[in-house]
Amino acid sequence: MKKNLSGIAADFLQSFEQHYITWSFIITAAFTVGYAMLIYISRGEFFYTDTDCYTRALRIIDWLQDFQWQEKIFPYTNPPDGFVLHFTRINDIIWLIFTLPFLPFFPLKEAVFYGGFLFSPFFMFLTLITVLWGIKPYMANIKNKELLFFIIFIFLILFCCKLTITFDFQRPDHHCVMCFIFSFLISAVLRSHQKENNKELFFAGIFTGCGLWASSAPEGLYVAFIALLILAVESVFRKQSTVCPLIYSLGLFYASTAAWLINPPYEGYFALNNARLSIIHVLLTALVLLSFAVLHFGDFRSKTKQIFVLGISAILSLLFMLLVFGSNNLFVSIYEEHVLEYFVPYVSEMKTMFDMSTFLLPTIIIGLIILLLLPYKQPYVLCFLLLYLLTAPLSMFVIRFYQYYLIMWLFLYSFGLFLLFEHKDTSDKYKISAFMYVIWPVFYLASFDFQLYNNNIPDIQGIVLADTFRGPEIIWKKNADTIGSPYHTNIEGIKDNHTLWFSSAEKELKSLLKKRKVNYVTLYNVTESPYYVFPADNTDKLYGKVLTGKNLYPWMEKTDEKTYRINYEKF
Repeated sequence: MKKNLSGIAADFLQSFEQHYITWSFIITAAFTVGYAMLIYISRGEFFYTDTDCYTRALRIIDWLQDFQWQEKIFPYTNPPDGFVLHFTRINDIIWLIFTLPFLPFFPLKEAVFYGGFLFSPFFMFLTLITVLWGIKPYMANIKNKELLFFIIFIFLILFCCKLTITFDFQRPDHHCVMCFIFSFLISAVLRSHQKENNKELFFAGIFTGCGLWASSAPEGLYVAFIALLILAVESVFRKQSTVCPLIYSLGLFYASTAAWLINPPYEGYFALNNARLSIIHVLLTALVLLSFAVLHFGDFRSKTKQIFVLGISAILSLLFMLLVFGSNNLFVSIYEEHVLEYFVPYVSEMKTMFDMSTFLLPTIIIGLIILLLLPYKQPYVLCFLLLYLLTAPLSMFVIRFYQYYLIMWLFLYSFGLFLLFEHKDTSDKYKISAFMYVIWPVFYLASFDFQLYNNNIPDIQGIVLADTFRGPEIIWKKNADTIGSPYHTNIEGIKDNHTLWFSSAEKELKSLLKKRKVNYVTLYNVTESPYYVFPADNTDKLYGKVLTGKNLYPWMEKTDEKTYRINYEKF
């Protein structure tokens, strides 16, 4: 009986390794369905956890209603002018694909809403299989590789499920797309160490170009820069073929150019926009391709000459970019003064991980231990060293980059597990150290924090003054327009939103409310915060009046908790 069970287990592990894509899909689907049931049982409704998702859904509806491919004014906020979003069509295309199965059975708005729930789980599945695809060639000479593959798969599943901030089915956004692109990039680089066929690097360039399309500032450039640096350093110091960065750069240039041609900025093809894919990025990728073409076809064999060529190429490329675009256009901040003061400091994605996670610092330390234990002669060690140095420090200070560090850590963790299964003899210190970081994920997974969101919106209509971050949700659920919205291009809306909430001059308030034709003011689900500080002590300001219900103006008529209608007849 014992032998039979052992045989069954062996057959299962072998079958699993051969069909890991199918198993990845099954587990991802099961997790998503289970999580969705938990949400629905707890709340009795579905909703998006990120305000951006409602805006993206509105873009899909507008697109399907008028079939206008070109970017246009987003009319639902900053009335009466609206503003231009920095979003691009690649996310719209992906979202539309997931919407199509729902269109025959639901009204357009509901079909788009439900279609969004398939977005992030799909990229969770792609990220999962891409990591496994990248590490699989390295397992050929490892003892019990089927068992190791299964263990790694289980931990990857658990980590991806824990990354609900990125792969939550209620958050269809570009962040999960960038996670997949980053994981494919690492896998392509790792696989390039194993064989001379570098077609994966070409597709990595294609995907990274799509990453520039999805998020040019800053994630797209960040991921592209990491890939270029790794391939350049490896070609020089590890004597990898210089064709590797050339092939990658070719794919990057093709994809970014094609995306720019089919989806130019709202202002036109030659608009100088560093916040979304524009001619600036296209020229930059062209110069990168030219630089690596010179390195490859110039046949510079010595390390010194290669470093010199790359250094000169970088300097000349920068000078050419400055000559063409000028420093004012090339290095201008994507954030205007009012946006920097009233918006950016309160964006959760811009906060530090020290404020939001106790997992970061121990993981960075354990990742360093794994890195030091890996066989330094292996070419992938340099790759991981660069990835570690480029992802760990930045993730400490900006939470939006944390997902890239954790994806890198998944690869590094998997290679660390190889130490336990290597067919070669290893000393006890390797095994003890390996055991230390193997048990750490248990503590990480135990920190799972399930949160419920309160999305009850009062009955409001017309034009609404609300918290900037609540704008898209109000637009979607109440068909109302808002003044502010959480996008750096809505400069005037963010400025006036802040002025209205923080003004203590009734005359100024009346003038601006009339100008914006505001019907309701509301701060539902908002309490004292780093933005609306000490409302009880600031009842001279509009936000203090709304949050406390004290010192109200005669023209403010209460309709719900923290919600008031503006009666212009009493002005």
